[in-house]
Amino acid sequence: NFVGIPILSGFITRNAFAAITSKYPDNPSITAVFIDQSLNRLLNLASLLREDQSPFKIGLLSQSTQAIKTLSNQANRSTKDIVVELASLQAGNNPMDIIKPLMKVSDIFIVRPNTSLFNRLVAKLVLQLSMRYKTPVIGFSKNYAQAGALLSLYASPEDIGKDTARSLEQWLASPEKKMPEASEGRAFSIVINPHIAEKMAVQLAPE
Repeated sequence: NFVGIPILSGFITRNAFAAITSKYPDNPSITAVFIDQSLNRLLNLASLLREDQSPFKIGLLSQSTQAIKTLSNQANRSTKDIVVELASLQAGNNPMDIIKPLMKVSDIFIVRPNTSLFNRLVAKLVLQLSMRYKTPVIGFSKNYAQAGALLSLYASPEDIGKDTARSLEQWLASPEKKMPEASEGRAFSIVINPHIAEKMAVQLAPE
C-alpha cells in the first residue's frame, strides 16, 4: 500500500521472507533480521561437540532448497574431515522414512526452522530417535532444548531487538537511506539441556 516506505521485518525465517519478497522483486526497501541461524554458525557449534569421530558426520534436516544444498556442499569441500548430510522433508513424505536413516548415521543432528512441516509431531519424532540412537540434536528454539534437544542455537527476542536497532542505526546513518541487506543477526543465544547431556554422556564446557 505504501510503496517505497522502508520495511524492516523481525521474527521471520529466511524462507518466509523470500516468499514475501518474491512478490515484490523490484522493491529494495524491504529487509529483515532472520530468526534462523546461518549454516556456518550451526556447523561451528556442532564442531565444538566433536570428540574422536573421523569423519564427523553432521545430519541436517531442512526443507528442500537449492541454497541449503549449495551451502552444505561448500561445507563438505571446505571443512576437513566433516561430512554434512542433508535430508529434506516435504509434504506427502513419511517423516520416519526421512529422519530415521539420517539420524542413524549422524554424530550430531541439526534441525532448522522452516514451514509447517516441522510441526509438533515431527519434533517429537526427532527427539525420540535422538534418544534411541544417542545422537545429540541441535534445535532452533528454547522450547526445543527444553523438550529434549541437547542444546539450541536461536535468536531470542532480546537478540532480535539488538540487531533490529543496529539495522535502524545503519539506515539512519546512511546518506542514501539505503536499507541493510537482509541477514541473520549478530546476536544469538544458546541454551543447554543438562539432563540430556548427562544421559548422552556429553561433556559441555560453558565457554
